[in-house]
Amino acid sequence: MSVIKTTSSADLSARVAMAKQAAFNDKVSTCTVLGVSLVDVEMIEHGENLNKITSYSFFAHVFVLDIDREE
Repeated sequence: MSVIKTTSSADLSARVAMAKQAAFNDKVSTCTVLGVSLVDVEMIEHGENLNKITSYSFFAHVFVLDIDREE
């Protein structure tokens, strides 16, 4: 939990907005790929309190967003 609490998160909605702006630029269309890693902090805290397991997390989801203009 200490690593999760000390690692800052990026604002996904702000990053998507920047990628959309780049994709719809009149001069050059840009494709942006965002790697996203979601961690359920509440579930990890609960699991650590019950099991004292700290070496890995069970509740993580990783996916990729591709933001581009359709042509």
